Amino acid sequence: MKDNIKAYFEREQEVINNLDFEDAVQAIKEAYEREATVYVFGNGGSAATASHFVCDFNKGICEKLDKKFNLICLSDNTPIVTAIANDISYDDVFYFQLKNKLKPDDLILAISGSGNSKNI
Repeated sequence: MKDNIKAYFEREQEVINNLDFEDAVQAIKEAYEREATVYVFGNGGSAATASHFVCDFNKGICEKLDKKFNLICLSDNTPIVTAIANDISYDDVFYFQLKNKLKPDDLILAISGSGNSKNI
């Protein structure tokens, strides 16, 4: 088990080291400036990460700002996620929520720890 945990942390560190942090920050900053909505989502642990990310922005970063960020976590509404998964397809749980709502100036931040999620 110790080797598995070590391998997991090494894989996580590699992903973090390969992220283009500056581009991500710039994209979020530009979305903020144009008052776009930022949709964030993921599955499983990545859903928790998406939810925490949105919480940190909407409460933490926005607390003392006059102009607020507009971030929405599509993973947070369990009833809609499970209804779409049950009645349509799990592959469409995020697409369905964005369909006819997403505007050209909006930003999508999709999180997948495994990189294997068909719906991301």
